[in-house]
Amino acid sequence: MALRRITKLFNNTIRFPKLSTTSTSYKILTGDDVTVLSEIVEGCVVTDVDDLEAYNMDWMRRCNAKSRLVLKPVSTEKVSRILSYCNNERIAVVPQGGNTG
Repeated sequence: MALRRITKLFNNTIRFPKLSTTSTSYKILTGDDVTVLSEIVEGCVVTDVDDLEAYNMDWMRRCNAKSRLVLKPVSTEKVSRILSYCNNERIAVVPQGGNTG
């Protein structure tokens, strides 16, 4: 009973802002970008639409993203190379610490 009340309170107090999902300041991901980024992470990439679904939905099932690529770097050096490339190419990045398996 107490857990139900806490859950209801939690669900009623968390609100997510309405954010625009379109921006003209970022580049649209291309096949060449996917190739370069795949090489950086040595193939630790998710591109299958069905597999991406698990990464695009947050754990509370409230926010649904539209990412078309998930990279799984295994070192800070690879993270740095990914972010450097994306910054230079103006590719938007959404870091994720949860939902990563």
